[in-house]
Amino acid sequence: MYPRKLDFDNNICGEKSCWWLEFSGTPKYLVVNLNLGQSLIQLLAQSTEFHQAVKNMESAGKIRLEKEFGDAKLYTITYK
Repeated sequence: MYPRKLDFDNNICGEKSCWWLEFSGTPKYLVVNLNLGQSLIQLLAQSTEFHQAVKNMESAGKIRLEKEFGDAKLYTITYK
């Protein structure tokens, strides 16, 4: 899983280009650690870009928060 900036025709995040999480296959769950102190090696991007990708996907209904454990979050991935 890694964040990247994608273009959307429907301005899903309020802009043409949005930070989004890419992953292969069709996983059911997404576990993320949103601690601002994580290194770039863990996130493959700046932490602000990673956080924005999670926020955009949650706002768009592509992931649904199930549980929170401090900075760790468990999401169900929706494929609608």
